[in-house]
Amino acid sequence: MRSIAVQKGVVQPGKRLSADDRMLDYLKQIFEAGTALAEIDNISHLLEKVAKIAVVMGSCEGCSILSSNNKELEFLASLNIGMSGDAGGMQYFSNIILPINSKTIVGHCAITKKILSIDDVYKLPADANYSYNSQWDEENNYRCESILAIPMLDSKQNLLGVLELINHISGEDIAPFPAEMLEYIRVLANQVGIVLKNLQQAEELRRSRYETVMQFVKACEYRDHDMHGHIERIGEYSAILFQKLGYTTEECNIMRLAATLHDVGKISIPDAILKKPGILTPEERLIMQEHAACGHEMLTGAESPMLKMGAIIALMHHEKWDGTGYPNKLAGKNIPIEGRIVAIVDVFDALCSRRCYKESWPMEKVYETIEQDSGKHFDPELVKILQESRQEFEAVREKYPPHK
Repeated sequence: MRSIAVQKGVVQPGKRLSADDRMLDYLKQIFEAGTALAEIDNISHLLEKVAKIAVVMGSCEGCSILSSNNKELEFLASLNIGMSGDAGGMQYFSNIILPINSKTIVGHCAITKKILSIDDVYKLPADANYSYNSQWDEENNYRCESILAIPMLDSKQNLLGVLELINHISGEDIAPFPAEMLEYIRVLANQVGIVLKNLQQAEELRRSRYETVMQFVKACEYRDHDMHGHIERIGEYSAILFQKLGYTTEECNIMRLAATLHDVGKISIPDAILKKPGILTPEERLIMQEHAACGHEMLTGAESPMLKMGAIIALMHHEKWDGTGYPNKLAGKNIPIEGRIVAIVDVFDALCSRRCYKESWPMEKVYETIEQDSGKHFDPELVKILQESRQEFEAVREKYPPHK
C-alpha cells in the first residue's frame, strides 16, 4: 500500500521554486552527488547512496538501479519510500536478469540509449513496443504511474546500466516527471554508471588477486593437512580486528589478504621439522623460526600495498608484546599493528584447532589463555577487542571449520 506521507528529509513535496531556483537546486544536487559518490569504495554503499540521491533529485517515490554487460540487464537494488512494510525501503537483488530488448521499459531504454519518460504506465501508446508488467503492483496493492528510465552511459556512449525513477511527486499528487529535470537526472545517471563500473572492476580485480594469492598460499598449506581452513580464518580474524580499530573497508580488505601470507616462509622448512608430531629440539626450533625472515625476504621489494603489508606480517607475527619474541625481540608498539594482530589470531587459531602435535582445546580454555597472555605475548587492547568479538570469531570458525 502506498504511503503518501513521504519521509521527511528525503522528499519534500509541495515546495514551489521558480525556474531559475529549480535549475540552481538541480546543479547544487548534482555537485553534492558527484562529491558524495567519489568517496564511496563499496558497491552496496554506492547503491544505497544513489537510490537516496535519485529519489531526492527526482522528487519521487522509488528508484531502481540496473547494471549492464551489453547483453542483459541485472537488477541490483531498489528503494521505494511510497511503500509500507517489507516492500518498502532499500532492497538488494541477485540473479534477476532481463534481456536487453524493447519488450520492457528498461530494456527499451537500454537498447535505444535514450531517456524514456512515461506519464502513466497503464496508458501506454498503442504503437509502443514495450509494456509494463503490473504483477508487482498487484501483489503489493501499489500503483506505479509515472516512470523515468535513464541510460547510464560512459564518455564513449557505452551502456553501463539503467537508472529508473518511479512516481514523481508534485504537491500531494503523483505526476509526470517534468522535462526540465531530465538532463540533470541524465548527468546523475552517467556519474552513477561510471562509479559503479569502476567499483565492479575494482571488485573483480580484488577477487582475482585474492584467488591468485589464496592458490599460492594453499600450495604451501598442502604440506600440512592439519592446517585446513587456517589461512582463511586468519584473514577473516585479522580483518575483524583491523575494522574494530577504525581502519577503512579497503584497508581491511588488504589486511584480510595480507594476513594469509604470514607463514609463506614455511615453504623453506623441511617436512621432518614442519610435520614433527613431538616437541622440537632447540636446533629444530631455530630452523623453524627462520620461516619469519624467509617469508619477509620472499615478499620484500613488491610495490603492491598488500604484498608490502604481507612482508611486515611474515616478519613480525612471532614478536611478543613483552619483547621475548622473534626474530628481532621487538616490544610493545614497536611491533607494527599488522604483526600484533596476526600474532594474536595465529595463536588463537592454533589453540582451538588440531595440529600434528596436539588436539584442539575447548573454546573457554582458549579465551582464558589469550586473556592470561595479555600484556605478555599480546597487545592488551587487541585482547580486549578479541574477547568482545567472540561471536564474530566463532562465526568465522563455522564458515571455515578446521579438521576435527
